[in-house]
Amino acid sequence: MDVEAFVAKAAEVEAERNALRQFKAYVHERLDAAGVPTHPDGPHSAEGCRIGDRLDIALGAVDVLREIHMLVDFAEPIEAGEPTHYDDPSLINAAHAKAYAIVAVLSSSEVGGKEST
Repeated sequence: MDVEAFVAKAAEVEAERNALRQFKAYVHERLDAAGVPTHPDGPHSAEGCRIGDRLDIALGAVDVLREIHMLVDFAEPIEAGEPTHYDDPSLINAAHAKAYAIVAVLSSSEVGGKEST
């Protein structure tokens, strides 16, 4: 590879790296604004990708909201023997538990506690 080609390839790689850094900063900013914990220390973080863990939390919340939307509103756990028009009260109770778990994670002291990288 001649010098000109090498310099051109180096500039291309640098531009791609800079674009990826900007995208990474953008994604972290959006996740910070959404209240997703900044350092969740999950399996993706162990591999060097905090964004993966943060997206798992955010997308998990979306899944729970879809479940809740499909199950209609609920305030208290439904007992199995209680008359209801729901097919399976345990589904509502499970969605309720997931929703509280997500609220607990999003309300934790980790949220916004560390600088995003």
